[in-house]
Amino acid sequence: MMAPFSGINVGRIERADWPEAARLLVSGQGQAAQWAACALVDRWSADQAASQQLFGAFVADRLVAAAWIEPLAGRSAILWPPRETGTSDVSVLQAVLGECRRSMASGGISWAQSLLRSPTPMEHALLVEIGFSRLNDLFYLFRLVAPDVTTEEHNVRGNNECRQAPERLCFGNEHCDEAGLQFVEFALSDRPRLASIVEDSYHETLDFPQLNGLRAVDEVLESYESIGASGSSLWRIVRCRNEDVGCLFLADHPEDGNLELVYMGVRPRFRGMGWGKSLVVHACRTAVQHARQRVVLAVDAGNEPALRIYRSLGFSILERRAVYVWRKPD
Repeated sequence: MMAPFSGINVGRIERADWPEAARLLVSGQGQAAQWAACALVDRWSADQAASQQLFGAFVADRLVAAAWIEPLAGRSAILWPPRETGTSDVSVLQAVLGECRRSMASGGISWAQSLLRSPTPMEHALLVEIGFSRLNDLFYLFRLVAPDVTTEEHNVRGNNECRQAPERLCFGNEHCDEAGLQFVEFALSDRPRLASIVEDSYHETLDFPQLNGLRAVDEVLESYESIGASGSSLWRIVRCRNEDVGCLFLADHPEDGNLELVYMGVRPRFRGMGWGKSLVVHACRTAVQHARQRVVLAVDAGNEPALRIYRSLGFSILERRAVYVWRKPD
């Protein structure tokens, strides 16, 4: 334990207190809370390095608040802050968050985010106090997919099944769709080329534009590569008439039956041609090819053009989170 702070001891949480720490971290998640808490304990048990950034506040040797710095690839992390539902004592929350700030600032983390469901005014103020900035909200969307469902059937049945059309195979590792786009498999030698496409796609983006320039593109690609079980095997460079027009990053989550649309981007001079919708349809087709039940993704709640595409293809909102970001001070 660390030295007392107004009767509060702040330090790393030992294994015996992991179940209570998990319960505090997922409080407010309703019926899913128990499952989510068990999943956290399993994660910490399987990854001892992850549990090293699990901090708690103890009063009279009782754990009253918990926070977790979840390490991610690309020198980034997700902060799971202490929730007010665990304790309403602001000094307790400040003590735990202060320790988190010190750990992030002294460690190898250059960028962190915190994603909260319905943060209270106190929780908002405390995150801002340790250097986080509040961005827009994030929508988590999903769509059920099933083969051989036409647009007309989808409209009549009103379900969440994705339209399927036969994919026309071209040559080599390229695939074309009805818009004349080619989805070229990513190779390691393509990394500089892909980085250039991603950087171009960030220009005038409506998906959290405040994040532009906060991280090096190589760190972003490294973090994308760590998502799911597929690495970069489902990344595609999108081409049209021998030009690189965009990119599509998918990640496979076979244990959940999900295919995640991690990122899609189109270079500015190729926008307005309806290709964003073609990229999403390609993601749905890929999900069917891999026998996945759902396509899932996250999008800035203020990105109305992207939301129109997702709504037109039958995506539904699963949940909404407030987004906070932190960058290591220079």
